[in-house]
Amino acid sequence: YPSSGIKNVYVDSTNRVWLSLYEGVAEYMPSSSQFRMRYSAPAGRTTLLDMNMLMGLYRQGDTLWAGSFNAGLFAMHVDDPRDAPFTCINAENGLPNNVIYDILPGAKDTELWLSSDIG
Repeated sequence: YPSSGIKNVYVDSTNRVWLSLYEGVAEYMPSSSQFRMRYSAPAGRTTLLDMNMLMGLYRQGDTLWAGSFNAGLFAMHVDDPRDAPFTCINAENGLPNNVIYDILPGAKDTELWLSSDIG
């Protein structure tokens, strides 16, 4: 069981259960009643994002999007068996704000709606 508090629970279209945690992202596997940390703090850090909590989650194709408190938006490629590194989108490269509370689908498959401190 994850050691930190659960901030968000998200069930994707394939019935995979994702948890945003203080230390990263976990996947819950109902068939075995097991948790698996998919994206966790690198060596030498106590949290995935150096004290930035993950908030909203949304899966689009093979990408699990995770909003954070003060670090922007993260794209995690969940079907990659290596748990490949994630991509970060933040105020330095396009977002109006680094606080992302929630993520919703847009009208097109390539669009996302984000809620932040700015709107």
